Amino acid sequence: MIAVVNSFTEMVPGHFHLRELADFVKQGIIEAGASPGVQHHRHLRRHLPGHKGMSYPLPSRELIADSAEYMIEAHQFDGMVMLPGCDKIVPGMLMAAMRLFEHPLPSSSMRGGPMLPGKYKDMEAITLTDMRELIGRTQTGRLTEDELMKIEEAALPGVGTCSMLGTANTMSCLAEALGMSLPGCGLAHPVSAKNGASPSSRPSDRGHGEGGPDAP
Repeated sequence: MIAVVNSFTEMVPGHFHLRELADFVKQGIIEAGASPGVQHHRHLRRHLPGHKGMSYPLPSRELIADSAEYMIEAHQFDGMVMLPGCDKIVPGMLMAAMRLFEHPLPSSSMRGGPMLPGKYKDMEAITLTDMRELIGRTQTGRLTEDELMKIEEAALPGVGTCSMLGTANTMSCLAEALGMSLPGCGLAHPVSAKNGASPSSRPSDRGHGEGGPDAP
């Protein structure tokens, strides 16, 4: 039995597509002659709105590691494929793999990938950092709220983690460097064939607004 440790949720775009990615992983496991067992694990994204929820993501890393280790040990899986997405989920799952390494338990990760960069007028690559700066411009009267809303709608064109070198993407690069993920998948976009993308993975097909790769 090979565990597919999935962090799917519909709460954030970085994990929205992981259920579909898990289906590709299951298919690969079956074709290799093994039996997949999908598990869904809790996750939190770091950039929650400005309230006390921001206090929860960092300690959630331990919960992620604990829950993965708990399920693997309880069912005595023979291997593990991890599907992380945003922020603390990547190190949390890697921590679980390190704890289970003494068995040893063959493990690998295939993360969801960063979303394509947002585009608006002359802005070619909108990041979360840009959005923070643009909010500041709006507060000081250098940008209208209407314009800010239009940029915000274009900033996240589809599924995937934030298109910047934040925790999710840097940790995914580190996982690849450590040999804990498939070569080339660390920064492969969710719409890339490297991540097993199908037509339904495209943001324009999922109704995530303008700015997708097929948008005019």
